[in-house]
Order: sequence, then structure tokens, then C-alpha cells
Amino acid sequence: MKRKTLENIAIDRGGPTKQFLSQFWDQIDVLAVPHENLTTGCKHSIKLFSARSGGCSPTSDLDLDDAVAKAVAGEDNLDEVTKDLNDKIDSYYRVVGILIFRSIVGGYVISHKAMTRLWRNG
Repeated sequence: MKRKTLENIAIDRGGPTKQFLSQFWDQIDVLAVPHENLTTGCKHSIKLFSARSGGCSPTSDLDLDDAVAKAVAGEDNLDEVTKDLNDKIDSYYRVVGILIFRSIVGGYVISHKAMTRLWRNG
């Protein structure tokens, strides 16, 4: 195992990380999972969040299920493709959760655009 020394530890001082997280939270409402239907050749983009007047909310499970069904319609091995796409969606949400955690632990600001009114004022 490699020992950590001052030479191989990045010193962030909050600049690049703060900028990345700021841009991420400001653009979270356009985060989408791409999928190309190999049978029809159609490209789909499944949005994971939607901007509302009270902030940004995750797409409901019902809406996600509908979007996945439309995206995979006509695929040859429907069950496998649906499972793979749902796993990909779960991975995207997992990354968002990790970024929320790192923002809170690191003391970085989460944009008001990325939170519903309940989380901002609760």
C-alpha cells in the first residue's frame, strides 16, 4: 500500500470542489440517463429530476417506470434491458447521494435550486 506523503496529496482548499458542486447543483434539473433503443434506433433521455416552483424534486417512481417502459419498448430481450437501465438509473441516484453527503460533510453549500422547500426550511 502506498504511503501518503505531502507530494501526492491534492490540496484543494475548496476552490475546484466548490466550483464543481456549485455547477452540479445549479444544473441538477437537467440530469438524465441516456438510452438508445437498439431495435428502433431511437435515443431516449430519462430525466431524474424536475424543476418546480418550490425547487427541484426527484422524478417519481411512476414517471420513471413510464419513461423506462417507453425507452425499452420493442427491445429484443426486454427484461434484461429494463433491468440494466434501472440499474443505471440507480447508479446515477447513488452518485447524487454521495455528492449530497460530501457537500454536507465538507461544509459546501447546496444550491436552493437543488432542494425542495421542505428541505430548505425544514
